[in-house]
Formats: sequence, structure tokens, C-alpha cells
Amino acid sequence: MSAKKFAVIGNPIAHSRSPMIHAQFAKDCGIELTYEPVLGDLNGFAACVDKLREQGYVGANLTLPFKREAYLLDIIGYYSPEAREAQAVNTLKFEEDGTVSVYNTDGIGLIRDITQNLNCTLLGKNVLVMGAGGAVQGVLALLCAEQLKRLTLINRTKTKAIGLIEYMLAMAATNPLPFHFSTSIIFTGDDPVNVTMQGRNLDGERLNHLFEVAVSDWHVDQFHPSEGYDVVINATSTGLLGGFEPPVGVRFAPNALAYDMVYGKQTAFLDWAISQGARTADGWGMLVEQAAKSFEIWHGVKPDTRALIATKGQ
Repeated sequence: MSAKKFAVIGNPIAHSRSPMIHAQFAKDCGIELTYEPVLGDLNGFAACVDKLREQGYVGANLTLPFKREAYLLDIIGYYSPEAREAQAVNTLKFEEDGTVSVYNTDGIGLIRDITQNLNCTLLGKNVLVMGAGGAVQGVLALLCAEQLKRLTLINRTKTKAIGLIEYMLAMAATNPLPFHFSTSIIFTGDDPVNVTMQGRNLDGERLNHLFEVAVSDWHVDQFHPSEGYDVVINATSTGLLGGFEPPVGVRFAPNALAYDMVYGKQTAFLDWAISQGARTADGWGMLVEQAAKSFEIWHGVKPDTRALIATKGQ
């Protein structure tokens, strides 16, 4: 039997570590496959997907700038709850009936990396998320399902952060995620609000949890928890583009974790966090874990990620 064919589509794509990651997973699991980088046409993404489908590919991963566009493909037969929440896709599975099933594994990758690989519990913790772009939209609800004490979202354009929280609360109320939020909240962003979450988390544990949600611009003094932030996640583009300025008024709790979603470089955010006494991690583990979830979707087998994560992407 010939090897099953997979790809990762992006533009640019030469830098992608996904082929190496999936090749290692396949070797470890005894699965024969090919996995190649594909440079997607910025003006012809749907045609690129159709071509892969016609050539017998089983699935594909997606990276920038195609995650949003993939959500709008007209051949989709199934959306995972996480893809609906994020309105973005990073995993395609081509079905025998000609449709494609779409998934978003980014949030699962982040949660697994923080809680399992970095041994950082999120239960009852104060979490600060910096940024309100697409990277955040895919992970916010799953972060909340870890039963935080408070979620603070900051963005230089505060209205964008408010809109993202409003979207999260509205979507999770109707979306087939295994949990939902209270729906009678009027969220203005002027003051923290109490949010009730019910249902089940990713581990199937029952939720009936009350926590706070706050939004601010780059100043967090008025909302700062007295004990400091236990986890600070940088989801802004400054890790790639530079120009990082520390948010005003942030204090780290003892043994706090600072997490940059960017991987492969020592960013200014991580340098700042170290100077504040926090332990740090980049997004390499998230990349490996989201890839592992894609691999599991395609093959029905969850690969062991520990050896790859230990390489730190080197």
C-alpha cells in the first residue's frame, strides 16, 4: 500500500517545522506517510486545496495567511467546535464523499503545553493574555475552561479586546463546545465582570465555575490582582516584528510563567519576563502539541511528544 499523503500550506512556507514534526511522529508510530510543504497561492487558496484533494491527499495543515480563508471553503462538511469558536482552521481532513472536515487544534496545543509539559496548573489562577488577534480567538474559551480565577485581556486598541470577549461569550453560548458561558452579561470593558461557565472541560470534568473577566489597554493597574499574575501569555506580533513595550503595571506572582506563542527565538517579551523573575517558555511546545492533535485526527493515534519538545526546536 502506498504511503498516505499530507501537506502543510502557507505563504511563506519554507521555514515550517511541521514536515519534520510529522515525519518523527510517523516514525515513532510506525506509520508510512509523506508530508510536504506547499506554497499556497495568495489569490488561489481554494484551488490549491482542490488540487490536493484531487491528487489523493488525506489531509493538510494550514499556517499563515490561510487559517481564516479555510473556514470559508465551500466544500466543508464538518466543523469542529474549536474551529467554529475560532472561525479559523489549521487542519483539513479530506473525506471519501468529497467534502472536507476542518479543525482548529491551536487552543488544545496551548493548553496541553502549559498544563502537561510545563506542569503549570491553570485552576484558580490569574491569567493575563496580551493581544486580541486571531491567535487569541482560537484559545480564549479553552483557557477559561481550565477554571481560572481571573482572565485579563489587554490590547492597545481596547475596543478590539472588548469585541473579542463579547464574541467569545456569544459564540460559546450557542456553539457545540462541551461548555457554555452565562449569556445575560452586558460587557463594556469598564469594570471586571463575573462569568459563570458550565458544562465539561477538555478532560471531561464537569464545570460549574465562576470567574472574573477584565479588559484593558496597555495599562492594567486598575485591574491588577493583589497577588500578581500567575501566567502571562504574549500573543502579539512583537515576538516576530520587534518593538515590544512591557504593559504598564504588570506584576508577576511567585513562580509565574511567561509564555510567548512565538517559537525559536529569545524575544524581548521573554527577556523582560526573566528580568521580573518569571520562568519562561516559547511556543515550540504548542506547535508540537497542536501537530500531535492533527496527527491523532488523521491516524487515530496520539503520538508521544516528549522527545520532540525536549529538542526545543533545535
